[in-house]
Amino acid sequence: MGKGDNGKPEKDPAAGDIVTRELALGDLLDGGSTLDCVICAEARFKLMAQNATDKEDMKAWGKGGKGDPVEKWAELIVTVLLHLVVQFFQFVILLLFSASTVKEKEWFFLPEHINNKTTAMSNSILLNNATIAKPFMENQPDCRSNLSYPWLHRLMLFVWVSKMMPEIANGLWRMYRIWLADDVENHDVPTKPQEFLARLEKMDKNKPFADFLAEQKKAYAKKEGKKQKWWRKEKINKEWKDRLLVIDKDGCGRKAESFEPGEQDYPITIDLCEVDEVHEIGQFSLVWKIFITVFALIPSIFLNLYTGVMGAKLIALTGDLGKLVKTALKLKFLLKIPESIFDGYASGNLKNYIDGTSYVVPAPKGEIDIWGKWLSTATKLVLAWALAVSVYYGGFHGVYEFRKLCSSYYATFPHELCTTSGVDAPTCVVQALW
Repeated sequence: MGKGDNGKPEKDPAAGDIVTRELALGDLLDGGSTLDCVICAEARFKLMAQNATDKEDMKAWGKGGKGDPVEKWAELIVTVLLHLVVQFFQFVILLLFSASTVKEKEWFFLPEHINNKTTAMSNSILLNNATIAKPFMENQPDCRSNLSYPWLHRLMLFVWVSKMMPEIANGLWRMYRIWLADDVENHDVPTKPQEFLARLEKMDKNKPFADFLAEQKKAYAKKEGKKQKWWRKEKINKEWKDRLLVIDKDGCGRKAESFEPGEQDYPITIDLCEVDEVHEIGQFSLVWKIFITVFALIPSIFLNLYTGVMGAKLIALTGDLGKLVKTALKLKFLLKIPESIFDGYASGNLKNYIDGTSYVVPAPKGEIDIWGKWLSTATKLVLAWALAVSVYYGGFHGVYEFRKLCSSYYATFPHELCTTSGVDAPTCVVQALW
């Protein structure tokens, strides 16, 4: 949507009833990820190619009369390879985690290992005779480690599901943005250095300070409206507010909106602070869509789903109270691998690009964004709790029923837990309260 000479939005016949919103990468992730690096690689490649056509940048991009530039190709290849390597490492670590930790705990709850014990415990409780099940309870940690409360498993699964839902939803949203949302042309705004705007030596009684700032703001909006024709007036006004720096004669920064200077505050200096580069991503070629879908988005969604299943299984299979809490809180390490690799290995130029990049999202004009307010929070809380309860009672129903039977056995014969495992009396009481 363009701007006229007065800085106001012009009507774009092609726009219809659609406006655009921006979703910064920081709104999806904490800092950055190799996944977004590879998704934005094509737009960054085109930006480098565009910069290389400028005479002052030709030499910097290897086009100083010695052939075509190679740096932009090197950046593209390295960025893609970095994410592919991260995905490989993440998958290998998940396999090792599953085989060495989850499978080991799952072994005790296999039907062939608990069928006889289940029958023996049921008969012991029915006949009120602990000796019937006692031979099956020795040297078996699956029942004696059953020391946490049932609601605690649901709580830890709720925490885990709450962590996994955004990870999976973000991958699905990226898929939607690339394939289903309308394309919006990519736009780039280079870094704006700090600028000196004006210096007022004394108070002008004919023109108050607020009126002087209003004139400067109007001139700034007109200038930026011509340079960034796709910017709406609200965005230009926000940038003006963020950049404006008013300094009194003592060198103190003052808040422009509420500053009413007197004679003692002059001379006043007005500067515009530096602004980092801005990149709006909304258009991808068909070849690039296919490539990142096959090699980045689908593997990322699969890895997040696999991580969620393995994490839920480990929480459901862990009976020790202390280990259960630590397990639920530390499982997120598996999800942080792309972010950790990005922090450690991404170049400074790539990090700056990601920090200033936003996805452009078309939206109906006049849309009331209830989802961005209370609805998203309420929906996520209800859905996360429902999934946590469903996973525990449905996905791990056998484990849940076996734990209940163990608790009933030790509640009926509390002395058995003390005599067979050597734990102290308070533990027996805790177990009996299940």
